[in-house]
Amino acid sequence: MTPKVTLCQALEDPELLGAALAGPSWHAWRSLLLAAMGEPLEPDELETFKRLTGRSIPPSEHVDELWCCVGRRGGKSRAMSTLAVYLAGLCDYSDKLAQGERGVVLLLAPDMKQANAARLCRRHPRIHAVTKATAHVSDSGDVDALNRH
Repeated sequence: MTPKVTLCQALEDPELLGAALAGPSWHAWRSLLLAAMGEPLEPDELETFKRLTGRSIPPSEHVDELWCCVGRRGGKSRAMSTLAVYLAGLCDYSDKLAQGERGVVLLLAPDMKQANAARLCRRHPRIHAVTKATAHVSDSGDVDALNRH
């Protein structure tokens, strides 16, 4: 997997994911997601990472799994849908998929109400356009990554 843009760049760009986790209340999620992708952290993000994980050093490359214990209304759906959209639409998987093979990003929710909170593609026209070029986005907002060599 090769990012087309870094997650940090996508989260700062209002035309990409900038509106998805904007504002100070999303600082912890942004810090955790950047660390999970192995991206360098700013000093305040590093402090947040250390406080939340108990680790002194963030990962130097993207992690294979991210486990979070988060309470009710803790922003899980929005944070994970943001990461799913980033992975599906802004990363290249041509090194992992055979020509013409379709990769799928799976994001589960316990019910339809929570699943609707996770449909960022429909709400962000630029993300929809970016993912349309590199993925299949259904009318419901579901995203399948395509490998077009």
